[in-house]
Amino acid sequence: MVNVYGPSDFTKSYGKSVDAHEVLPLWFGGKLETHRQRHIVGSPLYWVMPNAATLCIHGTEDKYVAHEQAVWIVEKMKAAGVEAELLTLEGAGHGLPVPELLKELKPKRPGKCPIRQLPSLP
Repeated sequence: MVNVYGPSDFTKSYGKSVDAHEVLPLWFGGKLETHRQRHIVGSPLYWVMPNAATLCIHGTEDKYVAHEQAVWIVEKMKAAGVEAELLTLEGAGHGLPVPELLKELKPKRPGKCPIRQLPSLP
């Protein structure tokens, strides 16, 4: 699985995102104070299971989903025995900088999976 700029814990998104206070109450039917359980159930961090290797890609300057969200879910996955890695894009905001990422993912050997070619992965 590949997680690109995705949130992991909606209970910690308020105050860290430029629009969480507007978007999340609409999504969960109310604010965190009144609908905490819905925020928890909707958070991928609480659904980690040891069966899906994952690559998370996240920029350090994301104003919509804080970079720490990716750190949290990778740590939780590793603690659950899931193969998980974080590709941090220094200075990148929200959204995929496709040209830069394609340079990183360019296969070094034809026929090999480009994700496995990343320096941070085994």
